[in-house]
Amino acid sequence: MRIVAWALLLLCSFAVTAGREPARRVIEVSTAEELMAAVREPLENVTVKLAPGTYELVPRDSFEREHIVGSDDVVPLIAVDPDDVGRVALKISGNMARLVGPQYGEAVVVTRAGAGIYFKDCNDCGVERLTITGGVHDRPFGPHDGAIVVRRSSVRVSNCVIRQNIGD
Repeated sequence: MRIVAWALLLLCSFAVTAGREPARRVIEVSTAEELMAAVREPLENVTVKLAPGTYELVPRDSFEREHIVGSDDVVPLIAVDPDDVGRVALKISGNMARLVGPQYGEAVVVTRAGAGIYFKDCNDCGVERLTITGGVHDRPFGPHDGAIVVRRSSVRVSNCVIRQNIGD
């Protein structure tokens, strides 16, 4: 009889927890600095919630740059990560990572980069309710520009506005 009771208890506990996702971690941000810090490391089952406002990002180069002697030009010298794509505003990697704008109001992400939001090695990730703008053309890096760039990733984009971006 005890075995039957334990088996029923075990079966009930599996039935109650089956199909549930693990608890999501939520990071709430309200400044560009907080947003950039939130995605600095790979994210696992994380939602980054943006408060209403404008997020003016500071892009970083994926390439080391070197000044050419006798010239005013600065050229890419060596890739920090050979898979990367020039100037990147936000680089997101991991699993089940989400950038989510506010339910009411608007979160405007101004990227000032060729690859505005760059998803790399990010499985089952997403962007929701954001306005993405301010993308620029990265001339030396070729056709990798875009408000959202996806490489070796699966990304769901929903209810976003993408405007005033210059890319390929």
